[in-house]
Amino acid sequence: MRDKDVDGILRALLPACGAVVTTAAPTARALPADELAARVSTVSPATDVRVEPDPSAALDAVFAHAPFACVAGSIFLAGAVRDALRARAILR
Repeated sequence: MRDKDVDGILRALLPACGAVVTTAAPTARALPADELAARVSTVSPATDVRVEPDPSAALDAVFAHAPFACVAGSIFLAGAVRDALRARAILR
């Protein structure tokens, strides 16, 4: 969300990440995926970042390169990701 401490959250999470796929929650309050990617690059210039505005496409991008993902964001994003995982028969 635009009103959160995005840089602080990124500083805490990025050291544990090999790569990042940014996406956006389906809400007007969400930070757009490309803006989030720019923040990731500012906080951690060496981090590999890919932009996928659609949460379902973001999961496709993650699973093309890794067997698991850490999803961080709002409850709106968690819901969109849950729906995408259900569509893939990963969750019931």
